[in-house]
Amino acid sequence: MSILVTGATGSLGPSAVARLLRRDAVVVLLRPGETGAAARFEALRRDVVRAGPEAPTDRLSFVTGDLAAADAGLAGDDRGALAEGVTHVLHLAAVTRFTLPLDDARAGNLETTLGALALAETLPRLEAMQVASTLYVAGTRTGTILEDDLVETAFVNSYEQAKHEAEREVRARMRDLPLTVARIATILGSSRTGEVRTPTALHQAIRLVHQGLVPMIPGDPSQTVEVLDVEHAAEAMAALLVDAFEPGATYHVAAGPERCFTLQGLFEESLRLFAHLDPAWARRGIEPPALVTPETYALFERTVHEAGDPAMTRIVRGLSTFLPQLLHPKRFDRSRLEAALPSWDPPATRDYYPLVLASSIETDWGRSRAEASP
Repeated sequence: MSILVTGATGSLGPSAVARLLRRDAVVVLLRPGETGAAARFEALRRDVVRAGPEAPTDRLSFVTGDLAAADAGLAGDDRGALAEGVTHVLHLAAVTRFTLPLDDARAGNLETTLGALALAETLPRLEAMQVASTLYVAGTRTGTILEDDLVETAFVNSYEQAKHEAEREVRARMRDLPLTVARIATILGSSRTGEVRTPTALHQAIRLVHQGLVPMIPGDPSQTVEVLDVEHAAEAMAALLVDAFEPGATYHVAAGPERCFTLQGLFEESLRLFAHLDPAWARRGIEPPALVTPETYALFERTVHEAGDPAMTRIVRGLSTFLPQLLHPKRFDRSRLEAALPSWDPPATRDYYPLVLASSIETDWGRSRAEASP
């Protein structure tokens, strides 16, 4: 068995690769980038060691390619080697920015998924392929979302729509290829170190609250904010691909409401931790944001746009790609996930959120880490 991973340098990649290496050899598909694929591979190897110190990285190798190119941009020798050896594929490659125009979001999510499916067709020994998706292919639907649901709906941002379209293409190929879909909750950070490898829109909102730039937030205070630590997300992905593979299945890889904060609880705990972790913040006496109705928040947005302040307009425009999701509360059913992985037991958000906030504040919300990256 050999496992091919796309998107290995993303937020979930190093942790997933570390866990897959415990099972067998892993080859990652890397685009050259500005520094070249070899340099990116060495950076990835270091990240894998940090994510899983016991991972046998001597089993890790790479090929250079690009899912957006013909034949995945692979050299002939590399195509042959993959065809001879790869039995499992984990497709993580994605572009998670919520502010992109729809065509760009499709290029980074739908088109790369089509490229991964085309590559899978060239692997005669393929036994299993898993495609990473998001819980929020549910868009603006509310109530209980079943794992088999993929319903036409409206979307809050272009990322949700592009992932929905990609998942639809995956489902259309399930008769021809051994495929599963893993819809992953928002990754909050590492439950071991608190590190946030790639800040999400949720981290952006919390940062703005810390800076006192968000006077109000729309949403039901009692709704669940579904997040997950990177270690358990990666372990679930590895186990569902290798240990408990079921062709045609879709899973909600989520911690569940009993382990997560409500919206009210998240911001109360954030404010408590800000005061504990950042004495300067406490001295500023920043007022906590109010949780308000959609009508009140819409009035606030309109007022900001009419005032014409460029900085606040940019902030509100960015928040508009994420905060409206809070107006569509959901409960994600996890019946198939629980049946497949009965011993999978992610931590409660409360148990590691202090680590995440401490790391975020220490690294200036990821800026110092980004500047130090190769």
